[in-house]
Amino acid sequence: MEQRTFDLDSNVKKGTISGYASVFDVLSEPFMGMREKVKKGAFQKTIQKDTVVALFNHNVDFVLGKTSANTLKLSEDDHGLYFEIYPPDTQFAQDLLKSIRRGDINKASFGFSISKESWARGETPIRTLEEVKLYDISPVVFPAYPQTEISASTRCKILEMKLKPQQVIPSWKELSRRIQKKEKELFEKEMEFYRKFFKIEKGGK
Repeated sequence: MEQRTFDLDSNVKKGTISGYASVFDVLSEPFMGMREKVKKGAFQKTIQKDTVVALFNHNVDFVLGKTSANTLKLSEDDHGLYFEIYPPDTQFAQDLLKSIRRGDINKASFGFSISKESWARGETPIRTLEEVKLYDISPVVFPAYPQTEISASTRCKILEMKLKPQQVIPSWKELSRRIQKKEKELFEKEMEFYRKFFKIEKGGK
């Protein structure tokens, strides 16, 4: 799972949180030798068929809303992915509303995986997200950058283990082995992608 963060263009009215979690056709800052933008329509399928949750800081312990419960509403317009959250009457949610009103929390992030993408060559390659699978919308304190993909995946694995209490918790040695293996797989996958994109022969200079 990946995450992207945008300014929280929010309105806090009558206990609701609304704004844009993503905007269309705006280039990201350069990262990993490329730039990125989101195409209009990228969220259309996922918001119609998938269950999406609203969290605080992408933390599953702080649920603010859910599309299947009609406490989170998502829609696309010409500007981007618009959201409206109807948070619960809990202490953490009320504290969050106060922090947003004060401007202490002014970023919104979304967690996703890529279903369809396209690339444009140039001095800096540009990736366009054409279709994504959406997992969550989150007001956040700190921006999430593409480089945080591994930490996002780690959180998913922790959640998976929470849902499977019968699973044996790995030892430190086994956990280290798994992490090293995953890092090697990610590195090899990244190198293979760049090799194909720039048409470099494997093992060549």
